[in-house]
Amino acid sequence: MSSKNQRVELQCSSKTFIYVDMNTLPSEVLFIIFSYLDKKSISSASKTCKLWFELIRSNSNISSHICLVKDGLSTFKTKLEKSDWIWERWPVLKTLEFGRSHMVRDHMADEPHTAKEAMNLVKSINFKQCKSLDRVVFSVNFDPGRLYSSRNFLSNYCMFATMEEISFNPHFEISTTTFHSEFVQDEGESFGIEHVSNLHLSLAMDVNANRTCEGLQMIGEKAKYLKELTVSLERTKHICETKEGLDLLVNAFHSMFVGLNDSLETIQYCNNEDNYNLDFAVLKLLSGHCLNIARIVLVARNQRSRFPEIGYFRNLKHFSVPRLCYIESFGQNYHTVTHLCIENEDMASLKDYDLKTMCQNFKKLIKCFCSVRVNQLLSLDLICSEWQNIVDKTFQESTEVKFVFRRKHKHSTVAKLPYQKSKSVLF
Repeated sequence: MSSKNQRVELQCSSKTFIYVDMNTLPSEVLFIIFSYLDKKSISSASKTCKLWFELIRSNSNISSHICLVKDGLSTFKTKLEKSDWIWERWPVLKTLEFGRSHMVRDHMADEPHTAKEAMNLVKSINFKQCKSLDRVVFSVNFDPGRLYSSRNFLSNYCMFATMEEISFNPHFEISTTTFHSEFVQDEGESFGIEHVSNLHLSLAMDVNANRTCEGLQMIGEKAKYLKELTVSLERTKHICETKEGLDLLVNAFHSMFVGLNDSLETIQYCNNEDNYNLDFAVLKLLSGHCLNIARIVLVARNQRSRFPEIGYFRNLKHFSVPRLCYIESFGQNYHTVTHLCIENEDMASLKDYDLKTMCQNFKKLIKCFCSVRVNQLLSLDLICSEWQNIVDKTFQESTEVKFVFRRKHKHSTVAKLPYQKSKSVLF
């Protein structure tokens, strides 16, 4: 690694040049410069010289959380064995995250395909060598029945669950020497619901509502690292027809959200039936308890024009709704949302909606996406021509915008990049 002085050439005028030796700048100034770089540029900068390498690797704002997007547990183990990864070079590393399981396995056949394989790999990697490391995150896609024993398997609570991510502290929660799998019913340390950070739940409420509610309460009590949650509700209508049934389900969600108040950051909520009272109650509870929510994906099926005011999510940035009419219920978050997605609007409702006011409300909007259903009789060419003009006049210049107009066999897009005019494409 070269230690040669790094010089930057500054052109102050057409004839004047100033040469700045970067290594003469105070570390504090270099930290500020590095803070504006993306991940790829940071990686390149760390390879430039020994000084920059040490500064970057010792800065907790830059090097405390690393995501190895293309690596899984197996490839990481190989890197350790070949000394391609050396723990001592990461003195402030706190969170080590591996790529999504489907992305990894598509390219690397030797990555684990079962829970048992993943557990054995975790045992074989001595994460304790990195003293600063307090969180390891890796993707899974396992049948919960193979991850847990029958005594704590979520199907006992009338749920179908998919675990997509495991998170643990290698210094306190997982032992590399006493790590036993519940496949053989051994006593000792093992993964449990408390290690799941991404969970998909499908709840069949007509099977055993009481047991399902107990399961939601259990998740709130034990899943302390749960960051991403998907809830899909099936056959809820008959439960919510009575006040007792609705209260039972609402209280279960209340117990779960109270337990997840510090950890939960992303939720996808889908009620496959038209159940207005339940949907509103769940979202209201979410705003009251889960204060760190940064992303909401709403797939509720109710057909009413809108909910009352839902509440304030102080950290909400990414917001996805099925139709435009849902937006006003989240009015307290106009100033926080940066990414807005409307998944299934119809052409008539889009024309009637006050987009100008919406854009004025979302002052920090970076990206906006809208998918629109179009009547077969309408011309996609004429729609694109009209909406190019609307997009350019309505949205802020800094906002990236994409409208997809779709009908049975064709679709067209109107897209605008920041500070550019919109363009249309017909497919």
